[in-house]
Formats: sequence, structure tokens, C-alpha cells
Amino acid sequence: MIEAAEQHSAPKRLALGAGSYASIRKALVERLAELDAFKEVTISTDVDG
Repeated sequence: MIEAAEQHSAPKRLALGAGSYASIRKALVERLAELDAFKEVTISTDVDG
């Protein structure tokens, strides 16, 4: 933890332990999949200019 905090680009949140890492990674992958699934709808709402 100290090593992470002393880095120039220290993380806002630090997952500690393999279980935490796996759970957080799984949740983020699922969120990215959902975002990608609606990419065309999301982009289609852009307003020109």
C-alpha cells in the first residue's frame, strides 16, 4: 500500500487481494460490454456543431 501511495500516479482506489482484483475486474468488463452493446445508439445522439 505504501509503495502504491508513493507513486507519482497513485490510484484513487487500490484493490487489495486477488479476490478484490477479480471481482472489480469482472464488474468493469461487464460494464464495458454493456457500453459497447449500446455504442451505436449512444453515438447516434450526437448533435452536429
